[in-house]
Amino acid sequence: DRLVARLPDIAPLASRLPWLFNLRDRIPGAAALGERWLGLSARRSLPRFRGDTFAAQAGSLALASRADVLAAAARGDNAAVLFVDTFNGYFESENTCDAARVLQAAGYAVHVATQPNGRSPCCGRTLLAAGMAVQAKERARALLDTVMPFVDAGIAIVGLEPSCLLTLRDEY
Repeated sequence: DRLVARLPDIAPLASRLPWLFNLRDRIPGAAALGERWLGLSARRSLPRFRGDTFAAQAGSLALASRADVLAAAARGDNAAVLFVDTFNGYFESENTCDAARVLQAAGYAVHVATQPNGRSPCCGRTLLAAGMAVQAKERARALLDTVMPFVDAGIAIVGLEPSCLLTLRDEY
C-alpha cells in the first residue's frame, strides 16, 4: 500500500529509468517475487513506465506561461489551467497532450499547473487510499497553493483523472 501510495514520488525517477522499473514484467519469476514480497498480483502486469512523459512533450505544445494565462483571463479571453495527474502525466501522456490540444483548438490559452519544484501537483488520492491522511493533507495544501491564484482569477482548472477530480470535490 505504501509503495502504491508513493507512486507520485516514484514516477519522476522511474520515467528516467523506465527499462529498470519495468523489469518486473520482463524477467521470468520477478512477478512472483513481487507478489510474495510486495503483495502485487503476479497475474496482472503493472502500468509501464515511459520516458516520453507529458513533461518531456510539453515543450511542443505552445503552452501559455503563468503570466500569460493570468493576463488572458484578465482581458476576458478564454483561459484554462491543466491539472496533470500522475497517471496521465507519466503512463498515458498522450491523453494529456491531446487535452491541451483540444483546449487550444477551442480557443483557450492553456497553462499547466506546476509547483515551485517544477513538478505537477498531486491530489494525494494514493496517500488517502493507504490511510496516510497527514501526508495527503500536505499534498492537498500544496495543490491548493498552486491552483488558487488561477481559481481566484476565474480560470477553469481542467483535469482528466476522475479519481483525482473526485478527491478535489469530495475530500477538499
